[in-house]
Amino acid sequence: MPSLETKQPSGDAGGLNVRAIIGRALRQWYLFIIFPLITVGVGYLYLRYEVPEYEVRGTILVKESTEDRAMAQAVSGVAAPGMVENSMNLTNQIEILSSFSLLRAVVDSLGLDKQYISEGRVKNTILYGIEERPFLVESYNDGNGKLYGNSMLIEVTGAGSYTLRYGESGPAEGRFGQPIVLPFGTLTIVENPDQRDSRTSATLVIRDPVLLARSYSSRLQISTVRTSEMLQISLTDEVPQRAIDIINEVIEEYNRITILEKNQVATRTTEFVNDRLNYLSAELDEVELRAEDYILNNDIVGGTERELEEAFLQLKENGTQMIELAVKLDAIDRIRTMLQLPVDSLNYLPFDVSLENLTISPLLNQYNSIQAEREKLLASAKEGNPVLLPVERQITEIRQVLNQALSEARADLVDRREQLESTTNETYRNIRQIPGKQRGLLAIERQQNIREQLYLFLLQRREETALSSAAAISNVRVFEAPMRRGSTSPGQMPVYAIALLLGLVLPVGIVSVQEIMNDTISSPEQIKALTGAPFLGAISYEAQDDRIVVTRTSRSPISEMFRMLRTNLQFMGAGREQQTFLVTSSMGGEGKTFVCMNLGMSLAISGKKVILIGMDLRKPKLGKYLLNEGADLGAGLTNYLAGEASLEDITNALEKQPNLHYITSGPIPPNPAELLMLDAVDDLFAELRRRYDYIVIDMPPVGLVTDALLISKQVDSTIYVTRFAETKKGQLEIANEIYTSNKLPHLSIVLNGIKSGRGYGYGYGYGYGYGYGYGYYKKD
Repeated sequence: MPSLETKQPSGDAGGLNVRAIIGRALRQWYLFIIFPLITVGVGYLYLRYEVPEYEVRGTILVKESTEDRAMAQAVSGVAAPGMVENSMNLTNQIEILSSFSLLRAVVDSLGLDKQYISEGRVKNTILYGIEERPFLVESYNDGNGKLYGNSMLIEVTGAGSYTLRYGESGPAEGRFGQPIVLPFGTLTIVENPDQRDSRTSATLVIRDPVLLARSYSSRLQISTVRTSEMLQISLTDEVPQRAIDIINEVIEEYNRITILEKNQVATRTTEFVNDRLNYLSAELDEVELRAEDYILNNDIVGGTERELEEAFLQLKENGTQMIELAVKLDAIDRIRTMLQLPVDSLNYLPFDVSLENLTISPLLNQYNSIQAEREKLLASAKEGNPVLLPVERQITEIRQVLNQALSEARADLVDRREQLESTTNETYRNIRQIPGKQRGLLAIERQQNIREQLYLFLLQRREETALSSAAAISNVRVFEAPMRRGSTSPGQMPVYAIALLLGLVLPVGIVSVQEIMNDTISSPEQIKALTGAPFLGAISYEAQDDRIVVTRTSRSPISEMFRMLRTNLQFMGAGREQQTFLVTSSMGGEGKTFVCMNLGMSLAISGKKVILIGMDLRKPKLGKYLLNEGADLGAGLTNYLAGEASLEDITNALEKQPNLHYITSGPIPPNPAELLMLDAVDDLFAELRRRYDYIVIDMPPVGLVTDALLISKQVDSTIYVTRFAETKKGQLEIANEIYTSNKLPHLSIVLNGIKSGRGYGYGYGYGYGYGYGYGYYKKD
């Protein structure tokens, strides 16, 4: 038997159907007017009530001092690879500049916790300039935090007095300069002598300085300028002058902290030098007393011979070196003792002048510099913070390098001391013959001279340290003063453009979601994509009362569609003069009975003898649709199968078309499936084939019951009816499974009820269908 062209299902029916979306959008055109109006209105309200913010940016240069650079170079020759880093680590400087402790000091310095506001009908204005404020807050007591965040309207009522309103309470009277006690705190308000306008009232809000400092700490943006040592500082605020003042004050506070740290190192060094001076002063006094006692006790009046003088000059030189070595060893031992303290203790190592000519001095300066950085970071970070890890790692590494360098230096000094002791012993052996009294006096004088020279050196060093402390400058230079860069808020045109675009995109999205969420059949293309069964044709939707829409004289689109359906069926059954068609569906309400009746009428008007059989024994509709509602249907198929009526008793002719006969279902039996399995069914179809050219069977939905499968051997072709926007896509799996397994012969699919204007572009451009429901196993 010839058949319509078939193919395997492509499975892509779930994709986005652009034509369907466009059709749905055209049906809901009003959304493309309502949504743009709404979004443009929202944009207008946003622009009207928005408080613009402005970006302020400035650039600073973080310089390395000459001392810092010299220390870094000295460490690079001793430290292990990978340890040497820029002592002015920019990452650490960024953390310090944006630290909470620094911003907390800035908030207090600028009085940012006191906010003065002028309330308007649309927007409120912050009175930042002191000349704009009608009064000033001299001091306040926060009342354990209860004062923060309360809005207080203060109005100057006369010379020296004002009224204060808050919440729903009545006004409170106050006088300038005198504290006013409120339920949530105490305020002292004073007159503003610098006011330049006539404003007499303003709203005062006291903000929590801790939260305010944390807010500015997170909002302050600091970044490096490419690979240089420059830092760009930016802040966005609704008052540009306030942002400028904050950035300037951050730089000033950073400079103050930096200079203070440098002075702390100088102070530690001065304390160490003073300690050594006190020690040498006591030793000088002791030596001078010993010399005086020696002269008096030994009655020394004369000089010494040249040989004795030369010997003692040698001893004097050796003694000087021995004392220097002892001082250096003592300094090394002191530093090594301090290095044994835990890493997390903030200890600066004193700079010892006796170690100036050794390679240890740069290491000491590097260590103190790193400790200063750590102390600054601890102001904004707790112990164990990841920001401290690089600094603590540098401290550990420099400690290791210092311990190694100190050990090597001490071993070298011990060797030199042993050599000097050997030389001194040899000299003493040579001068043992020199008179003991004179020799003892020279030894005392030698010790006195050595201590005097060291004392004078330490005095000079103390003055140099004091001078460097007085001349200390910051390592930060303002390269570009902070200035306003423009508003960060969008202008009118971008806001309206975005609002309009959003107003157009939203309905498109809504329509697309509606189409994506639609899981019903909406086009023949979807049927072809979901099943390999042949597509027989489509029936459009048209609302009318007459259930039979095909007549001999009708030329409506629906009539032509049924004639096309008849032609396709005749093509599929070419070569056969007699055919039996079974009409079924997935569920009730898809129009199988409607298709069955009009297909029969279409075949009958072509001159063929046709009979319609209502074999839906569960919820019969054929008789009701062919006759008037309430008419006596008489005997039907169930009467014949039960042996209660003959074929002539149940066969009826349609008045409109004599070639079209029909058999109604008859009374609803309790056992429909068992009736369809009787031999009487075979006898019935054998007799009908002899009498009629076409048999069209109205069967129950095959998606709900299996009645249609019981008579499959009597059928030549199967028409599977689907309903536009009613049949689920998943239900086509039933048709596909029946087709592939050949449970019903020559299954083809009809799409019923296509409506006009749905954007699917199928059919003649007219709308048609049949508006009735099947409602299988549901209450009518």
